[in-house]
Amino acid sequence: MFILKGIEQLEKAIAKAKKIRPRVEFDSFGRYRVSGSKGRFYRVICKRSDNGYKLVECTCKGAEKGLVCYHAAAALSLHVALARREQATQMCTSPAKETDEVTYLPNTREPIRVENYGSVRLPVYN
Repeated sequence: MFILKGIEQLEKAIAKAKKIRPRVEFDSFGRYRVSGSKGRFYRVICKRSDNGYKLVECTCKGAEKGLVCYHAAAALSLHVALARREQATQMCTSPAKETDEVTYLPNTREPIRVENYGSVRLPVYN
């Protein structure tokens, strides 16, 4: 298992994954099966810990020693793509934006409107 801190720590594993091109199978969100170089499959789990760290687990021998393996890099590419798709889907299916009149811009008589996009409030200037 390792804590995902950034893309830099994955560079070698990504290069190896591009060379080997392992097969990544989806079990459920955060759970994947990835083929090894000799045909064996390893389970990769991507999750967030209770304190907010992004954790990646793989059942290969390298990952058991705390190394970043290419299985994890391959599974992470699918995991990130699925997470982004889920975020985009949630944004598209969120309730229609609401508009509230708030206050006036300084030295003008034009109101500042705030539009709500889910949990994000953005000011809109006419």
